[in-house]
Amino acid sequence: MNKKISILFGLGLFLCTAVKSTESSQWDVFETSFKSAKDYINAFTVAEVNVVFSHGATQWIVPAF
Repeated sequence: MNKKISILFGLGLFLCTAVKSTESSQWDVFETSFKSAKDYINAFTVAEVNVVFSHGATQWIVPAF
């Protein structure tokens, strides 16, 4: 179940960034928000969101909050 939620959020993040491309410079603060089409009783404990940072072929996956 958590894997499905993670995939859905990842897809949602991809679609949101594809529509609204926002870049941030290194060491700058970047903040954005996303809205899920699914309702959760407590999204903070159920939903899992990760951010993928990349530089060339190297990628870092970091949990979002």
